[in-house]
Parts: sequence; C-alpha cells; structure tokens
Amino acid sequence: MTDVHMPFWSMVVFMVKWAFAAIPALIILMVVGFLAAAVMGGVAGGLGTIWHKASTPSDEPAPYTFQPQSTAPATKTPATAAIPKYAERCKGNPEVEKCIALERKLNEETADQSKARQKELDAERAANMATVH
Repeated sequence: MTDVHMPFWSMVVFMVKWAFAAIPALIILMVVGFLAAAVMGGVAGGLGTIWHKASTPSDEPAPYTFQPQSTAPATKTPATAAIPKYAERCKGNPEVEKCIALERKLNEETADQSKARQKELDAERAANMATVH
C-alpha cells in the first residue's frame, strides 16, 4: 500500500473516533500492567524472603520484619532498671530519676486530679497565648 485516498473531514471524524477508542484501551492496558507489576513484586518479595531465611540463622529475625519495642528494663541506671514501665518513656532523658518520678505521679493520679491538671494547663496556655497576641 502506498497511499490512502480519504476526504479530509472523514479523516477528522475517523481520528476523533480513534482517540475515543484509545481511552478504554489504555485503561485496560494500565490495569493489566499494574496487575503484572504486583505479581512480579510478590514473587520477588517471596524469593527475597526465602533467600534471606536460607542465609541467616533461624534465631535471628529478618531485618525488615516488624519487631515490637522491647519492654525489658534498661540497665544503665538502677532507677531505670527498677521500673521497666517508665524506663522506655524516659530512655535517653538526662534526668532519668525526675522523669520516672513524674511518670509515676501522672500514672497514679485520679480522674479528678487529671481534670484539674488539664484545667491548669489550659489556663497557662491561654495566658501564654494572650502575651503573644
């Protein structure tokens, strides 16, 4: 074939129809592509897990698995070691004993004490905001 003889306006109509027909075709191709990528990603992820399990000792967790935060007490200071519940929250605080004492106090307060403390904080916050504006 060397040439196509077609009137101009017929060609315009044909091209517009062709453009509209391409939209669902592209959507279908994108869905097929996403599904193929998901399958390939799943296969590659599964192979990576199998390979990693074969290359590491069984008692060592894989580096990309979820590890819950340890609840074991830190052993750096006796105060931290005595109270594992507060040790994680106060970990890295230069004043560990003060932090633990405050955490213990907040944990032991009643609902009324908590509401009163919240009112005091709200009043202090409002006073600070008044000085800013």
